[in-house]
Amino acid sequence: MTDLTVLFFGDDQTLPDGDEAGLGWIGRLARAERRFGSAVSFYPLGVAGDRTADIARRWSAETALRLPEGAGGLLVFAFGRNDMAAADDQTLRANLPETLFLAEEILRNARELRPVLWLGPAPLGAKEVELRDPEDRLWRHNNSRVAGLNESFRTLARAIGVPYLDLYNLLLPDHRYMRALKEGDKIHPAGEGHALIADHVCHWHRWRDHMALVHRPPETNGLKIANSGA
Repeated sequence: MTDLTVLFFGDDQTLPDGDEAGLGWIGRLARAERRFGSAVSFYPLGVAGDRTADIARRWSAETALRLPEGAGGLLVFAFGRNDMAAADDQTLRANLPETLFLAEEILRNARELRPVLWLGPAPLGAKEVELRDPEDRLWRHNNSRVAGLNESFRTLARAIGVPYLDLYNLLLPDHRYMRALKEGDKIHPAGEGHALIADHVCHWHRWRDHMALVHRPPETNGLKIANSGA
């Protein structure tokens, strides 16, 4: 059995915000995999409010701290939604060309070190949602901009050959996820929403390919991600 360390880089989408169980989707995913005897360690390395530029500055150093040369590792990225937030004057936190340039740079460099998976931004629970960042600045998040970002990310992922999970289009029509968003702040879902994200990642064939290296292949058709924190 091969040891594997999985690093999750991102913004607040990788944090357990809104989850009454305090696990988040990464914690739920880790719990599900460990039930199958995985020799795997999960490191959530999300920072609330981070833009793509912030992740570009830190991911390499944080990887070096946790993955010494020769250690088995997988790098998972989930970022970008904060880039599309607008200030009162409608100025975005980052323009789309800059975000795409940095995303490509991150992913190309990361895959030189370890295998890489990329998770797209999740949808919002309303057309527009206002939220204050940790420095008490008000930002307006817009679902149409998130949708446009997702399409641009999908195109980039295909162009550079990076596996991409389109969470936006998986979750947008799911009434359970929309309900979980409304139970939260319409950006960060309640526990049911985190469970749904964990379920999508867990059943993604690209994810399963990596997990097959560290435990016996599960019967994924019967695999369920528990919604409670128990």
